[in-house]
Amino acid sequence: MKTNVAKTYSHQELCLLIQQNAKDGFDCLYDQYCSIFYGLALKAVRSEEYARDITEITFINIWIAIPRFNHKHLTLNCWLMNILIAAAKNYLDSKNIKYVIIAENFPGFGFEIKEEKVC
Repeated sequence: MKTNVAKTYSHQELCLLIQQNAKDGFDCLYDQYCSIFYGLALKAVRSEEYARDITEITFINIWIAIPRFNHKHLTLNCWLMNILIAAAKNYLDSKNIKYVIIAENFPGFGFEIKEEKVC
């Protein structure tokens, strides 16, 4: 879902806006990264349902964690990738799915599903 935010921000401006709870900042971040996150998650887990869930969880986690983000220690892109990968790991764990992370071509990554357990 695109929010059609017209203004573009630098990563630092974007973080500052989000940290100040400005909706425009989060909308801009969503517009810039939603398709990227979904595409990476889909490639990583090879399931549209899982990729949608992981993308949604990623944005929730970003909103929760953004007050602690410090652009002096890590770039926004690296920080966002860390959140996406953690969301994917936590999601698969919550589904009792055994996996192995494949990160040979980072930032490309994947999860080799070893076993899906039915609860």
